[in-house]
Amino acid sequence: VVLSTHHYVFEENTADEHINKLNEHIKKVDAAIKKANIPFYLGEFNVAPKGSFETIKRVMKILHDKKISYSFWSYKIGRRGHKNSLWALYH
Repeated sequence: VVLSTHHYVFEENTADEHINKLNEHIKKVDAAIKKANIPFYLGEFNVAPKGSFETIKRVMKILHDKKISYSFWSYKIGRRGHKNSLWALYH
């Protein structure tokens, strides 16, 4: 058994706001995994749409320092006629 979450913060405006939201998320998760005595896997995250390479580096440093395994979601696809689409079949 493992606890896995996704973490996206689309309304952040600065790297610091993104980092603060991540730390809040990790704090909540940490309490849950300690209570259940299970590992944690950050199944998906990104710093889009306003993050930068520096933001990604800061996030990954936090995850590495806390020994949190993760998957970075970097792939998006747009479809004609779907303004806000992030999901599509790619073949």
